[in-house]
Amino acid sequence: MLKEKLTSFIEGNTAYGIDLKLSDRGEVDFFLTELSLKKNEVLLLQKLKGNGLEELFSKDLDNKLPVYLNVRGRGVLSKISSHKEGDSDLDLIQKSLPNIKADELYFYSASITASQSWIQFIRKSILDELLKKFKAEGFQVIEVNLGTSGVNNITSIIENQRIVFESKELEIVEGRLLGWNDSKEESSNVKLGDEFIPSYWLLAYAVAFNHFLASTGESILSENIMHEREEFTQRKMFSLGLKVILAFFLSSLLINFFLFQDYSLEFNQLNDRLQLNKNQLDRLNQLRIEKENKETFFLKTDLISASNSTYYADRLASSKPKGITWNELNINPSKRKIEKGEDIEFDIKTINISGIAKSSTVLNDWITLLKQEEWIKTINIKNFQKLERKEISKFKLQVEVR
Repeated sequence: MLKEKLTSFIEGNTAYGIDLKLSDRGEVDFFLTELSLKKNEVLLLQKLKGNGLEELFSKDLDNKLPVYLNVRGRGVLSKISSHKEGDSDLDLIQKSLPNIKADELYFYSASITASQSWIQFIRKSILDELLKKFKAEGFQVIEVNLGTSGVNNITSIIENQRIVFESKELEIVEGRLLGWNDSKEESSNVKLGDEFIPSYWLLAYAVAFNHFLASTGESILSENIMHEREEFTQRKMFSLGLKVILAFFLSSLLINFFLFQDYSLEFNQLNDRLQLNKNQLDRLNQLRIEKENKETFFLKTDLISASNSTYYADRLASSKPKGITWNELNINPSKRKIEKGEDIEFDIKTINISGIAKSSTVLNDWITLLKQEEWIKTINIKNFQKLERKEISKFKLQVEVR
């Protein structure tokens, strides 16, 4: 099963698989593959082999990539153990090696059938020494397999009928490694998808392929390795976050640069126009002063306030009955007689209405109707006088608005 997209995105699409063969003489042969996932296809970028960790570390390798390690040979043991439901890896190793001290070993099981498993184990001192050397060179080993059990990870993509690995023919049934038989051949080519590789690199390819799969648990889960995996993930997240932040700031700088260029060009064009049209600019300043004076006037007369004069006049006219005739409608009248050279003061929120009423009843009904308007605060009758020899009266009202 493939890893989740988010996990794959954080951990990257490229990894090293390194197969170490430990000899009785203390020598270490290495086989390295570098795999990368591009467009849902796993590509083999390079494969190397050699003798000794010094030679391995002298290669031009990127220590920022995760390392999936396979260890076999001296100090690594593989045994087949029968198991029943509920048996732990510790139970299986005590069945296989009842007298051994389990706390001195790293071990895990790889299932073969419903009732059998491979038990892989290595002394902690051997593996810890190897991991220490990788860490000293800046590499982070985030998973360790033992023996040949790593082949189980790629049996689904192997197209060979038979695989010969170091004079052993691997016996694979239903996608699981059952064991091996002696072979006169030393090795064979293995077809993995569109790739043909010598079987020497089979285990290195298999463990590197783990990078693209969800964990099966068939690997060593020591505290050191778990710490390295966590540290690797945190480092990748930090690096990814830093790239996102840098990309954001770079994009912001580029956007600001282009905006600055655009505004700078526009500013220069406007500045040229201003310089070429000095007289128009002076005229604009004069008009601005006039505009400010008129605004001051309108503010003083309340002509631009919420109590709109046109609205008042319209509402008064629409409510006026036929029995009433206006002689004067004065909205915001002056407080006193206008004298030359003096500032004009207006009685804001006041409306004076004078005219002729057919009768006092008509006038009272109209006043009653006006009092129902929400914008009217009070209505005062300043004057009401019946004209001689006529059935009409003249009146003067003062309306205060809210």
